[in-house]
Amino acid sequence: MATADEIFRQGLAAQHSGDLAVAEQCYRQLLHVWPDHSASLLQLAAIVSSRGNHCEAERLYLKALETTSELIEAHFKLGNIYRQTGRLREAAAAYEQVLRHSPHAPAALVNLGLVVSDLDDWPRAVECFARAATLAPEAADVLDLLGDALVRCGRIAEALEAFRESTRRFPDSWRSHYNLG
Repeated sequence: MATADEIFRQGLAAQHSGDLAVAEQCYRQLLHVWPDHSASLLQLAAIVSSRGNHCEAERLYLKALETTSELIEAHFKLGNIYRQTGRLREAAAAYEQVLRHSPHAPAALVNLGLVVSDLDDWPRAVECFARAATLAPEAADVLDLLGDALVRCGRIAEALEAFRESTRRFPDSWRSHYNLG
């Protein structure tokens, strides 16, 4: 009989080769015996989420968080699911959990900024995008998002500077040029 590690490795190998049906079978087999195997819960949730089954993915991520509440990936993925399904306040809370555990996570800051933008909390969006731009200076879109949020706050001079900085750093970025045009 295969060990839990062997079954999990088989699932990962199948998942990486694109055989999601075999990967799913491995993770479900493992979870049948060890229902709190957090790594299998995370991988299975990713598979079912990629198929659009957000309800089951949410259930699996929440189950993984019951076993280990500091699973940053689970909080992040829950935020994505909540955002995709229009549950913006829950999405914000999930991204905030990521930032509690990992305050320097630019992707969580960007996603939180997008969510609070959707909630029309533009000052908070500015804060998120500004922090993300500092943490990930190589990300072209972040400066443009920051500029957009600054415009919404009526801070036009700062917005123009963000757009100019974006065109300086990323001269091929059409969005920055468009925003300045």
